[in-house]
Formats: sequence, structure tokens, C-alpha cells
Amino acid sequence: MRAPLWLAALLLAGGCNENRPLPADLGGSAKELGPSDLRGDRTAADRAADRMLPDTRPRPPAKWEKAASMTAPRRNHTATLLLDGTVLVVGGRDWEGVDSAERYDPKTDTWSAAGKLATAHWGHEAVLLKDGRVLVVGGCKGAESYDCMVQVGSELYDPKTNAWQKVAQAFHERIAHAASLLNDGRVLVAGGTGAQSQVLGLEIYDAATNTWSSPVATLAVARQHLTATLLPTGKVLLAAGWDAAAPKFHPSLEVFDPTNGSLTTLASTLAEARAGHTATLLPDGRVLIVGGYCDPKGRISCTVKNAELYDSSSDKVSNAGSIGTNRYAHDAVLLADGRALVTGGVLHAKLAALFDGKLMSWSSAPPMAEERIEHASVRLGERVLVTGGASSAVTNASAEIFTP
Repeated sequence: MRAPLWLAALLLAGGCNENRPLPADLGGSAKELGPSDLRGDRTAADRAADRMLPDTRPRPPAKWEKAASMTAPRRNHTATLLLDGTVLVVGGRDWEGVDSAERYDPKTDTWSAAGKLATAHWGHEAVLLKDGRVLVVGGCKGAESYDCMVQVGSELYDPKTNAWQKVAQAFHERIAHAASLLNDGRVLVAGGTGAQSQVLGLEIYDAATNTWSSPVATLAVARQHLTATLLPTGKVLLAAGWDAAAPKFHPSLEVFDPTNGSLTTLASTLAEARAGHTATLLPDGRVLIVGGYCDPKGRISCTVKNAELYDSSSDKVSNAGSIGTNRYAHDAVLLADGRALVTGGVLHAKLAALFDGKLMSWSSAPPMAEERIEHASVRLGERVLVTGGASSAVTNASAEIFTP
């Protein structure tokens, strides 16, 4: 999940202030050759060390450019890069939930209709399957959090037919959940809440058989607005979140192993409890956790400024410095050069920032043209497409493209 839904809506009425890098021969960064390069006896350790070296060559100035607007204003929607290079945008809400989808073609800067869902979805999760279809799970169909009408249904989009189909029902209705594609092609769904209670059980969807398995494991604590990140090991990191029953924000981390169905609470925890954060897998296997909120009553004094790094090789957490501004309802995307781009969010809806994991530093990026809260972004090769979101009390249909 990228954004706390009801909490961002609470502040909107008051307005806003403000996968891996390519090899050098395919357009990635390269360093000057040394003697071992010329001898051809470079080891795997040599190559790994090169990947950790910062690229100190001058970069051209980063910029934002206006893209064609979507056909409908949306926030709390999803944006998914399809195998053909187009982008599928699904659902969301304006004053009501949106039941339409559309596709963006970056080659022509145009949008086209992508069918109609069986019902509106906002605050849902969308996962690209290995066969190129997209699974949409959960969310709400009402206008606002108080009229949420949590979804139990899931739907599949087939880009070959440009059509949607309903699939087997999950065992639990969910919003404020997280989902991740597993290495074997199945989809893990974790956390969140239903209409009556929070959901502790993890479920797995198998598109090959159109079946759900539940519960495959049970969370140690309830987690709403958590994140789920597939690690290089094939395990999934479930990070932080909000327990409404406690009530408590959790700094704890759990790791799910799909090979044996085990769920382990790690000894290491985040320094700051949070929910509604983003989690971005960096090329070296670390996970960058940014922003979030820590006050269920919406007091903006309790949003999180510091970022943290989870290292999957050691199961340790370290400080990643301050992004400079408190953020939630923001988004984050990994760039082709290995840096992470963080955009928008409550309080600083136009601002963008870049994190360099090799240099362990933050830098400012040019601001966006539009304020964006609860928006959706996706990487397009070297560039990033940012779509929709809210600006004060207005939901945007606009889109813009970032070139680093």
C-alpha cells in the first residue's frame, strides 16, 4: 500500500503545502577499465564491487514533462507496466469509486479504454502475473472511508483481449492490505481489514488453477497499510502497519517463506513505527522504507521524516537518513540507475526527492507541475510516469513524466 486512505482524505479538506540497473553494454553506467578488465580474469567479486561503486559522471538536468491526461480523474488507483510496455491504470475514486480502466501508450502519449470492471475498486492491489494478465484484489467501492463497502472479489485483466473477468473469491474481504507476486507465479495477499474485523491470515492466489489457499500463515500482529516486498531470496518482507484494535503502530517486521509456509517475526525492528509508508527494493537487495504516519487521529505532527533500510542478507535495519520532509500518501519508484524516486504526499504534494543507495544520500528532484496525493507511478525504462492523485479537494486526471 502506498497511502493511508481515510487519513489523507481528512487532511485534504485543509489543502496541501506543498529492475536492476542495465549492464554497461545495454546502456547502464560503466567505469574506466583497469588491468584486470584487460586480462579478462575478473571475478564475480570484482563485478559485485563494481556495482557498488557510485557513478560520478555528470548527469544531465532532471526534468518533468506534461503527459496526456487520463480520461477520468482518479486517486487511490493503481498503475501497472504491462509486458508490451503500455501502462494499465485501474479503478480509484473521485467522489465515487471508479469501475473503469485505461491504458497509456508512452510511444504515442495516448490513453485508450481498457474495459470495465464488474465493480468499482479503490485502495485495491494490482499484481502483474507472469503470463501478462493483471490481478486486482480487494479495495472499496463506496465513495469514502465511511461508505467503504470492502471488497471480497478479485478480477483479472487480459491485455490480449482488453477484457476483464471475475475470478474465484478470496476468503477475506480486505482494504489497507498488501500483495506481492511470488517467484513461482502465485500471488500473496497479507494484512488489511474487512468490514467487521482486521485480517491476520495470509492468502495465496494461484492463477493456473483459479484457486485461493487460506490461511497459509497467520500474522503475529494485525497490520493495516503495511507493505509486502519480494526479496532476492524469494521470501516476502511484511513491514510495519497499524493495528486498530490495540491501538498501535508497529515497527516490527515479518518474513514469509513460500517454500514452507512459515512466517517469522524478525529480531530487528524499524526505529520508527509507521503505516502508509512505501517500500522499494534496491538493486543490492536492501529495501528502502520511506515516510508513513503514526497518529490515528490525523495529527500531522506525527508523520515520519526519516527513512530506513532493511538488509535481506543480514536481516538488519539501518538508518537511511532524512528525506527532509514528512510524507505519507506519497509514492516511490526504483529508477533504472538504481536510485529511488519519491513523489508527492500530504504536506508536500509537489515535491520529489531521490535516494542514492550507493552514496547513502538524499537529493532534491525538480518539483512536479501538479500537487499529488494518493497518486500512482510506474517506471517506463529510463523515465517515470506519474498519474492522478488529489490536489487539495480536487482529484486529478493529469499525468506527467520524470526524466532523471
